[in-house]
Amino acid sequence: RVLAGLSVEVLQAAGPTAPATVVRVVEDAQMAASAEAMVAELGLSGLLGFDFVVEQGTGRRLLIELNPRATAICHLAARPGEG
Repeated sequence: RVLAGLSVEVLQAAGPTAPATVVRVVEDAQMAASAEAMVAELGLSGLLGFDFVVEQGTGRRLLIELNPRATAICHLAARPGEG
């Protein structure tokens, strides 16, 4: 089961398919539900990163990648004094 999660929206990127350079932390029920379903179905554990793109026109979140490691945004979840 998912114990904690963090979703971000890309505000700026180095290019159309390049890494994000500016992000904003958001609440995204669709991405969270997708991640929870994948973790449960595949029996995943540990630190994971799910990458989604937003489909233009529908707003659907489409999973494009699963990274079996801590990702570059993990520190954004820390509250002041926690990390």
